[in-house]
Amino acid sequence: MGTTSLANYVRYTLSKKGGYLTPDIEISVGRNWNLELLLSNVIAAVVYALERRNRKLTSNRKFQNIKKTTQVIEERFKAAGFQAFGFGGQFGESAVVSYPRLIPVVTLTQYMNELSNISKCSDNSKGIIIHLDNLDIKTVFEPDSLRNFLNEARDSFQIEGYHWMLIGDTGLRGFIGSHIDRLDDIITAEVKLKPLTLKKVQ
Repeated sequence: MGTTSLANYVRYTLSKKGGYLTPDIEISVGRNWNLELLLSNVIAAVVYALERRNRKLTSNRKFQNIKKTTQVIEERFKAAGFQAFGFGGQFGESAVVSYPRLIPVVTLTQYMNELSNISKCSDNSKGIIIHLDNLDIKTVFEPDSLRNFLNEARDSFQIEGYHWMLIGDTGLRGFIGSHIDRLDDIITAEVKLKPLTLKKVQ
């Protein structure tokens, strides 16, 4: 079992026990991501998950406004030649890109809070579990880029009602501890999976 498989197992186990909402698939972070791209993807994933589980949200004005925002973002990316909200194969991966303007971070943060409240009213009183994947040093992110990205996202990781699972290579935890003190201070648990040796695989 790899790190992604373990994270998926934990998410769905908690979801089945009740009280938690989790999107159907992990959010695979790409190089060059910033806070705006992260929150846009998270919001889209949560909107989709909520809509699938609660059809009554079609009459919820706040929810429908947020959903329309995700559709606007998706259209802007399509017009610019990118794929938006491809969870597991998302936009933002190429080395040099020119992104279309999205939505101000302060607005996206407000949407995150509103979705948390909507989710709680839909029997998900324990919160929303977000699984961020591909936080790999050098293979996906250069160290400076990963440090900047996680520093920028740190406050968003503390938005009430959300639980974050950060999945990366074996060096991620040590990297956070050494280079991102602000994030290191709020991590509540860690799980280490050691890679199998060739002999064990055979």
